[in-house]
Amino acid sequence: MSILNGPARSMSLAPADLAKEGAHFDLPIAVGLMAVSRQAEAGDLDQCEFLGELSLTGRLRSIKGALPPSFGGVMLADD
Repeated sequence: MSILNGPARSMSLAPADLAKEGAHFDLPIAVGLMAVSRQAEAGDLDQCEFLGELSLTGRLRSIKGALPPSFGGVMLADD
């Protein structure tokens, strides 16, 4: 199932001089598209941290080393 069940969308990956190689932007782009297509409420996403790798099938895959960043998110939430 496509996450884009509506009109065509475009996304700016500015600034142009920043290298955009690899899959570093796949997950943020997918989350942004879900918010724009209202499959996830943008207000609900404000308090979320996404760590992982987006597979070619669109599933979120786990990554090594996710524990330390998750502690940082908890610490920020407590402030």
